[in-house]
Amino acid sequence: MERTRPVRAREVPKLARPDYYCLPSIKELEAMTEEQLRAIKNLTVGHKVYGKVMFPGETDVRGIDLDEVVTIGWRAIQVYVDDDPKKPAIGKGLNKKAEVELHGVTPLPPKDASEEWRPTRAEMEAFALQLETNTRHDEDVTWIGLDVDTYVWRFAVRHWTIYGFSEGKQTTKLEGMPTRALVAAAATSTATATAT
Repeated sequence: MERTRPVRAREVPKLARPDYYCLPSIKELEAMTEEQLRAIKNLTVGHKVYGKVMFPGETDVRGIDLDEVVTIGWRAIQVYVDDDPKKPAIGKGLNKKAEVELHGVTPLPPKDASEEWRPTRAEMEAFALQLETNTRHDEDVTWIGLDVDTYVWRFAVRHWTIYGFSEGKQTTKLEGMPTRALVAAAATSTATATAT
């Protein structure tokens, strides 16, 4: 009987923040049974501007508050707050392997840059090399690539902490994370967004 009973409201994941979406959609998830919610294939959570994260395979989404758990900002993503006592063990909930795609990943513009500033191809190639070097030093992250034409950075993670890239005075190394080499808390505009 449990396999076919309608899902209770508390079992449906929550996602109501503007500009965020998930696949399957919340509406589709609301129509599923509890058994179906235990095994969502390739769950994707995204931000319309900044990127998305896909959890390959099956994910149990029952009761997950995606508004609290997933934050995607400019050049950075966080799934669970590291010191959250409710953060599940590695391999449980969303604290598992995932593929990330972040959009608009470029070097910081010069201080005197106009609104129309775009990095040159040479600047993007140098930036991609720097980003790849930082990523490859982290055993929990797999570099997939940075498209120097579309500014899309792709990488995979084994589990979750804050992942992102920052440079200069905006760089913050987060202490006590399992991931040491990758710097996070990308830009001042993202710092507020990542503090969930």
